[in-house]
Formats: sequence, C-alpha cells, structure tokens
Amino acid sequence: MTAIAWGMGGQVTYALEAVIRASGDSIKWVRDNLGLFGTFEEMEKLLAQAPDNEGVYLVPAFVGLGAPYWDPYARAAITGMNRGTGKAHIIRAALESIAYQVRDAVELMQTEAGIALAELRSDGGASGNETLMQFQADMLDRPVIQSDIAELSAMGSVYMGGLGVGFWPSVDDIPAHPKACRVYEPAMEAERRERYYQGWKRAVSSVWNRGNGSRARRSRKKCISIRHDGNKRNRPGTSTPTIPKAADCRACSRQFFNGNIRNTLKYSKRRQTGSLGNK
Repeated sequence: MTAIAWGMGGQVTYALEAVIRASGDSIKWVRDNLGLFGTFEEMEKLLAQAPDNEGVYLVPAFVGLGAPYWDPYARAAITGMNRGTGKAHIIRAALESIAYQVRDAVELMQTEAGIALAELRSDGGASGNETLMQFQADMLDRPVIQSDIAELSAMGSVYMGGLGVGFWPSVDDIPAHPKACRVYEPAMEAERRERYYQGWKRAVSSVWNRGNGSRARRSRKKCISIRHDGNKRNRPGTSTPTIPKAADCRACSRQFFNGNIRNTLKYSKRRQTGSLGNK
C-alpha cells in the first residue's frame, strides 16, 4: 500500500508499505506462551542444535495474514512436525518466519513498483540476531545491512524535528549517517533457498482462507446449492436452521452463523418494542 513517508517544505514524499501482522512477536510467543526458552542466549544455543528446519514451519497468523495474502480469518499453525521435532525446530521455525514474510513483502513491492531490490537495511530489536540476519540475506539473495541505530524511525523523527526548528537549515546539512555496523552477504545455495521458501508457501496455503474474494463467493454459491446435513433450508415444521456439517467450507459456516446472529438481534429488538407480529 502507498503511505506518506514524510512531508517537508510543501513537498510530500511517498513510500510503499507492506503490513506484516506478526514478526518479532512470534519469538515472544514461543518464549512466553510456550516457554521453549528463557533468555536469548539460551535461544542461540538451541538454534545451534537445529541448523536445519527439517520441514517445520510456523505460520504466525495469530491475527490473520498481512501482505500479500490479506486474510484476517487465517490462524496460526505449526506444520511439518514429526516424531523427531523438538523445541529447537519450533524456535527456528518462529525465527525463520520473519525472513519468509519479509521476502513475501519484498517480492510484492518489486512487482508493484517495478524496482528491483539492491539491498535491505534492517533495524529494530530482531536485527540484533545474527542467525536471523544471515537467513534473511540468504532468503532475499541480497545483502542485509544492519543499522548501528536500533530504532531508525525515532532517529528520523529527530532529524525532522531538527529541520523544523532550524537546527539544520536543510537536509544537506544533516550529518552523514555513520556506517552500518555489519553487512550480511547471502551465502545459501539457490536450490536450498527455493526449497525452504516453497515449503513456507505450502505452509501458508494450509491456513490461508481464500474465502474473502471472488473465489469465496463462488464457493458460497456452490455450497448453498448443496444440502447441508440433509436440508438446504430449515427443517420442515421448525424454525431452526440446519447447522452445516463440519466438513463443509468455512465460508458457508461463517455465513450461517453470522445470519443467525443478525436474526437473533432483530428478534430481541422486536421483543423490546413489544412488536412480535409478522413484520
């Protein structure tokens, strides 16, 4: 999506922005909710025990999926586990999910803007994790430059404030930003990189509810045309609709329950107004 990056001197600069619903929060989730590690030093030791994800992926759709899927109904899942899966694999899956989502966003932006990514500049708390930064460079097949400033957004606000009060007369007077503290170069083989990424795509497809677009509308039309649990409409002689089978599509089930909630609210309103006629 298009967003305003900054406005200055009557001129507005725009940027492309991709929303990722959960990134670093996935690490907090496996630490606080699952209790798989206590400190980040312990996490690094566990990651060293599982240098490969062995087909385990965490899709952190705790509040839906952002770009490029835009599905608020998707929910999180851990896929590809087997009898040998341990907590180290799940921690690695959570960490790697950040890099996969960034690649999703970068590929979308490159397609929309028609501009190829030369390098990725990273800041924030997660950028301090060497394993993640190297994996990110490998997934993008581009250098990742880790900033020496943890919060570049805050520094940008400092620069804008300084320009606003005249501390710096113009952008050209702002001191050059210090060199990045570290550059991560891609080192993964192309075959392995694509194998990991295609595994991520399969994991996402297992939770991606495509029920929001034209495909879902077609699905609803198709499902409405079949009889759920023996009846398409209410059972004869009753006012209780038939509940869709669990095997039926989620779009149809959601339509059924949303419709019943609306009907209940209408009925309650009529009772309150004393009108229970044939309206």
